[in-house]
Amino acid sequence: MTFNVVIQKPNLQERPTVGSKRCAARVSGEEYFPEIDGLRAVAMVSVVSFHVGLPMFSGGFVGVDVFFVISGFLITRLLYGELRDTGTIDILDFFARRVRRLLPALGVVLATTLLASVVFLTPVGEQQELSSSALATASFVSNFYFWRTQIGYFVDPSDQIPLLHMWTLAVEEQFYIIWPVAMALIAIMAKTWRISLAKSLMVVLSAGSVVSLLACSLTTSIRPDMAFYLTPFRAWEFGAGSLLAFVMARRTKSPRLPLLGSMLSFVGCGAIAASLVWFHTNTKFPGFSALVPVIGAGSVILGATSAPGSQILRFLRWSPVVAVGKWSYSWYLWHWPLLAFSRVTSAGDHFMPRDLSVAVLALCLSAVTYEWLEQPIRRGKLWPFIDSRSTVLAGIFILVSAGGLAAATRLSADARVTGKTLLAAAWTAKSEGISYPDECSHLKSRFAGLAPIDRCTIGNSADQRFLVLWGDSHAYHFIPALVGYAERKKLRLLPRVMGTCLPAVPGIDVDDVQLRHLLGENCVDFNTAMVEALPQLKARGATVVVLAARWSWYPRAAYGSLAHIVETIRHNALDVVMFAEVPGYSFSVPQCIARRGLEACGRIRADVDKERAPALEALKRIVMDTPGVSLWDPIGEMCEEKRCLTVSDGIVLYSDNNHLSVKASQRMSAPIGTVLDPLMEKRASR
Repeated sequence: MTFNVVIQKPNLQERPTVGSKRCAARVSGEEYFPEIDGLRAVAMVSVVSFHVGLPMFSGGFVGVDVFFVISGFLITRLLYGELRDTGTIDILDFFARRVRRLLPALGVVLATTLLASVVFLTPVGEQQELSSSALATASFVSNFYFWRTQIGYFVDPSDQIPLLHMWTLAVEEQFYIIWPVAMALIAIMAKTWRISLAKSLMVVLSAGSVVSLLACSLTTSIRPDMAFYLTPFRAWEFGAGSLLAFVMARRTKSPRLPLLGSMLSFVGCGAIAASLVWFHTNTKFPGFSALVPVIGAGSVILGATSAPGSQILRFLRWSPVVAVGKWSYSWYLWHWPLLAFSRVTSAGDHFMPRDLSVAVLALCLSAVTYEWLEQPIRRGKLWPFIDSRSTVLAGIFILVSAGGLAAATRLSADARVTGKTLLAAAWTAKSEGISYPDECSHLKSRFAGLAPIDRCTIGNSADQRFLVLWGDSHAYHFIPALVGYAERKKLRLLPRVMGTCLPAVPGIDVDDVQLRHLLGENCVDFNTAMVEALPQLKARGATVVVLAARWSWYPRAAYGSLAHIVETIRHNALDVVMFAEVPGYSFSVPQCIARRGLEACGRIRADVDKERAPALEALKRIVMDTPGVSLWDPIGEMCEEKRCLTVSDGIVLYSDNNHLSVKASQRMSAPIGTVLDPLMEKRASR
């Protein structure tokens, strides 16, 4: 296989200005369509508007899907043109073009973000996490990193993670690495078997895209975070763009095409606009919902090749819109770190005027980056981006340098914590995890049945009695407290917890559809399994069920079902203790302590009491109405008469904004004995 590239000479007579007529071929005879840069601008404005929080852009995240379609179209069009002209793909030259296009700007943004973190982020986890995400970005695996480390892309703390947006770049780079090699291999097989190259590629693309779409839809239902971040479930979007490249390569001229193109561009822009307005963070996405913006983007691209007179396409060819499209990559790189820094320094506050100003600043930086860095390098005017080999080596150097700077940032952050008691305590609170097998909890994983009791029970006491802990992540953070109590009383503990899942089952005293929607199928299945397992738990030695949750997080409509759950537990001759929730904060407590000091990070007790009152009253009513049910409130351990604390006896009480740290939970071991001891003594006397 040779590595020669045939470049057809542009027809200068067909090269007009960007804002009016069509530009001529630049590589392999392919035309430049300014409308595609205009579509990039639409996608980028959508993404930025969503991140800023502008009204009418609740579905602005679909701009990423539009970008994926565009990338699939442009890359496949380029590669197929090269295959058609030369019979091969110059892989080295392709990677060199990707390096020139992506890595210089990426390197500048990564370096700037890491250096700025010394000013804007604390060494209590924030700089360490940024360092890890920068290493993942430089390795093109940040989508895997954020999938494994984040609860969800749309969860509030995520908007304070400076490099979270880099997951899309990882997905694109994985496509850029896999697809050219796959095309070259398919070309070899097509030549060996003497079959049509275009048909072979289209068959593989079509089959792969259908499989990817179906997998995406299925996975969105059971593991939405996986479907959102990982390339196999996004591949069909690139595939849709790639198929368009073959359709356009085989298209024929027809008098009907301008009219058809106008209709396509109108329908396509309408589909994208509908996604922006109607989709929101609770939309089941990506799944089949992503078909709307993907079809929209594909329709606009098809229309751009056929209807130069369309009003919509004239707007997309308008020079200011095209300019924003050309700056879109740098704008995407810059806008999110700047927004994250502005929010993290204001305790997560969203302030529209400030965020809009930050977005405009990012646009200005992107224009400078494009004109002074991207363009000179892409034109081959700056050393070492002159030939393919030196360009690829330069790209490797950029990535290695970014990784080295990330490692240095981590070491610097760790050194700043060492020797500073309060910072060290905050870092311990944030980083220390609860020791409990992942397969025994369902904090993030899809529920597929309760894990075996023996494997998930903590403690090896000869006493067969054990406590059952049931609830959401606020039950989970009480594991260290209950482990300490169980060890002291020579008991065992069986935690049964699921993130964001109130102990409730639809169909009891509330509308079935409403509660099922509020809880989600995963939670409903988990709670149903728990109800069915109560007789078995009793037979195996369970004596007390502890219910704990972030009660105020859930609507009052769920408390009727909670009351029935309590009655069902009592019907199985098990005692019930409900733990009231701990005070919550609007910011990460360890970060606040590191950034602002102790005095600025507490809460007024009266505000906390007012916030907790509705849920606490509901729990008290259940206790009053159901014999054998007790309530324990941790408020006395967390608050003084007028103020709630974040640090007590040198221990930082929270790991984030609402969950107890491990050490704080361990301190609760003795206080919870006030409610559990009488129950255990009663059981022992029987």
